[in-house]
Amino acid sequence: MSWLNLAPHPTTNFTSDVTWVKPAGGVLYPGGFTHDATLLGSSYVVRPPSERILNFTDGLFTLTGGNLSEPVSSDFTLLPGGKITSDGPHKLTLKFIPATGLFNGTITPENTTTVIKFTGAVQQSSANGSGYFLGTDKTGRVTIEPAP
Repeated sequence: MSWLNLAPHPTTNFTSDVTWVKPAGGVLYPGGFTHDATLLGSSYVVRPPSERILNFTDGLFTLTGGNLSEPVSSDFTLLPGGKITSDGPHKLTLKFIPATGLFNGTITPENTTTVIKFTGAVQQSSANGSGYFLGTDKTGRVTIEPAP
């Protein structure tokens, strides 16, 4: 666990270099790790229910890593009020929480019965979302972005 102090509260985008250290032990990454990364963020503005949580209509949802043999991507249509319509090919349930900018849901890759749970947050300033899911012994990345 760590803390990042942002004072005063930022009203625009921010970035910071961070080092993530996970000591050895536990089920996920039993050997531990050290990872340098860049933290990105921005303020979140609650939008009226008649508007979309992100500034696009056609979206692409993708999972990578987390013991997957290849990325899992699915198309969706973003509707006002944080709702979506899954356009396939996988069974996607994606719920945005407009009051907080967080999202969660499940995806079942086609031709499987494996249900993968995920969670994350949107970044309105760049019209995307990012989060994680748990694999067998590794975490994976979730990305939400405008469809190409």
